[in-house]
Amino acid sequence: MKRPFLALACLATAALLAPVAATSASAQARTADPAAVLQKQFRTGHGVAFTEKILSTERGKTDILIRRAGKFQFGTGGVAASTITSTFNVKASEIKELPEELQGVFRPEQTIRIGTTSYIKGGIFGSFLPDGKTWLKYPSGPPAGMSSMFGQLVGVTEPATLKTLLSTAKKGSGVYSGRVTFAQLWKVSKWFRSTQVGKKPTGAKAKSQVTWKLYVTAKGLVTRIVSSYPGTAVGLGAGAVTTDTRFTGWGGRVSIKPPAADDVAGMADLDLGDGLSMSRFPLG
Repeated sequence: MKRPFLALACLATAALLAPVAATSASAQARTADPAAVLQKQFRTGHGVAFTEKILSTERGKTDILIRRAGKFQFGTGGVAASTITSTFNVKASEIKELPEELQGVFRPEQTIRIGTTSYIKGGIFGSFLPDGKTWLKYPSGPPAGMSSMFGQLVGVTEPATLKTLLSTAKKGSGVYSGRVTFAQLWKVSKWFRSTQVGKKPTGAKAKSQVTWKLYVTAKGLVTRIVSSYPGTAVGLGAGAVTTDTRFTGWGGRVSIKPPAADDVAGMADLDLGDGLSMSRFPLG
């Protein structure tokens, strides 16, 4: 099994860039403020879709770790709900190399988040659900299940986060670029705090830098963000983690509902078996 995936499996047990076409110089000169434009998108029942690739680069080799796709539903105050499906780029033969209790880590996983409550289907938690239940209710849970801490850490659906990024950004033709630390993201971004499940970065992790590029239309709508940060910041070794997120359908109708109550189990209902506890999960 590839080194990045082995690292993910170890986490579960231990704590268990292609360029896009730029706009013309004249279009760039007319680019609206992305944070102000985003604020105008916050209409109840509307939102945006995205697709995402999470890549690991180590020793000069880049591997796709995870593919994600989902939607954000807005309210007047920002993101009200989301649905995100994560698929690990792992062959079935590689999964079989892992201990049986860890194989669920690499199963497809869907997370519906309503407010701050996550509902998780599949993945590692799906292995421990009681009979007749397909979803786990996770209060104050991660927005994308197990893959949250490895994915896009820069919440560009948040005006405050955009303002922080743009305040020190370099601007080109339809693209902004810059750096931001984990500590800065923790301070300004609810999205970042949710990916870390309330675990405030300290020490070297707090100083870890995220290098980012933000692509926008002439009207100021975000079409893409590419961010990179050290793998050591999320326990993946000495390489770099890069997340390439692309947005489509701004302003379209989006309706996200929680799963049916009869299909949902609580955290206390998980059947972890002998010798296992939530403290062994990285998101527990």
